Amino acid sequence: MELTHIGETTLLRSSFLLRRKWDIRVMGDRNQLTVDECRDAVSGSTSDAMQVRSLTGYLKKASLPGCFPDVFRLVSIATAFYLCLLCIQLETELKELRPSSSSSALVPVRRNVIAGEPAAQKSNGLHPLAWDIGDVRDLRPEDVNTTGRAGLELLFFNRVGKTGSEMIDLLIEYLSEDNVNNFNLVYPTKQQTRKSWLTIEKEGGIINRILKTPLPSAYITHHVSFCNFTRHDQPMPIYINMVRDPVDRVVSWYYYVRQPIYPLRRHLRWPEIFNEDTMPDGEFYRRDFETCVEMKLMECNFLQDDPEFRGDQRRQTLFFCAHGDQPCRRFNSKYSAQAAKEVVEKYYAVVGVQEAMDVSLAVFQHYIPRFFRNATAIYNDLKYKAGLADHNKSQFKTKVAADMKRSLRSNFTSEIEFYDFCRQRLFRQYYALKNVGLV
Repeated sequence: MELTHIGETTLLRSSFLLRRKWDIRVMGDRNQLTVDECRDAVSGSTSDAMQVRSLTGYLKKASLPGCFPDVFRLVSIATAFYLCLLCIQLETELKELRPSSSSSALVPVRRNVIAGEPAAQKSNGLHPLAWDIGDVRDLRPEDVNTTGRAGLELLFFNRVGKTGSEMIDLLIEYLSEDNVNNFNLVYPTKQQTRKSWLTIEKEGGIINRILKTPLPSAYITHHVSFCNFTRHDQPMPIYINMVRDPVDRVVSWYYYVRQPIYPLRRHLRWPEIFNEDTMPDGEFYRRDFETCVEMKLMECNFLQDDPEFRGDQRRQTLFFCAHGDQPCRRFNSKYSAQAAKEVVEKYYAVVGVQEAMDVSLAVFQHYIPRFFRNATAIYNDLKYKAGLADHNKSQFKTKVAADMKRSLRSNFTSEIEFYDFCRQRLFRQYYALKNVGLV
């Protein structure tokens, strides 16, 4: 029986792939799940959400045979719930199988750069993450507000992975509703989400498609690099993004792609490239981050100036370099950090910081009110009620030892320099608001 988008065959085959490739025997009983919990467990990312919000949505759109439709529908839904339970059970067993972290016998990654921990935070009466932003007593919002440079009522959000960007995406969905801020939402096509780095010509093609959208609009990409509208003789949109401490972000991504639900999402989105023949083996999912580093596996060996894409989100600067900028592809290069800083300062209205979400939302709200009016109040109302605060978090991430993080930081010096630049910029924008009583 074949269904539109997804059917029993796909569901059963996916569950078979999960069990066969991980070689994990599912046994025992589980507590009952509510429909909402099961829907959350099998729903895709927010870019999937614009095509279909959840597995329930797929089933509602299913083209069922005329013979015994209710029976077939019941079987399909039962299969979906079975798969949901399977994923949750696999997650539980992976937690038990993964060894605990150990800081002994560490084999550091290649160290081409000398770097220590960030300077000690100073007690200056500011936010703990604002210890190095200098004297901000005379700052005013107009001194640090670049939103006015935009020539389009278009919000452009090229999401950096594992920075809280998917939560911001969901918040923007709430804010776009007619009774809130009333603007259009635009997401890339399924094909476009596969490309994070484009030629200048293809970048121009995407920009032309975006410009056909009725304004005001928010265009929310998957994980792609900055698109430079001005070099294609087009007005600037309002650029925003999020960043995170580079080492914490890499660790978060490592465990995110090892969640039981992740390969299923990949298979449902791109079955032709992510299937039984291409899925990693069980050891890939059981290996913790520290072991990966100790074994010097490529995904955990952060070689300086490496130009290759490793699929592990190691380059945060790359999201802020325009497509076609080949030198910017080199990992942890001084060039990429400087190029990214220049792009942020020239084009981005606000770059939020994952570790300071409340500050980020306050700055979004006051510097980009057309799209973020009431953002803080809505976030505070929904962060527990709708799960925004914990959205898309890995449930079984293992803590990484301090020694390991220190070793890794020595390989992320330029990435850390860029992160610090964005953090300082955000807090200067925030204290400018505070100086005039807006926060």
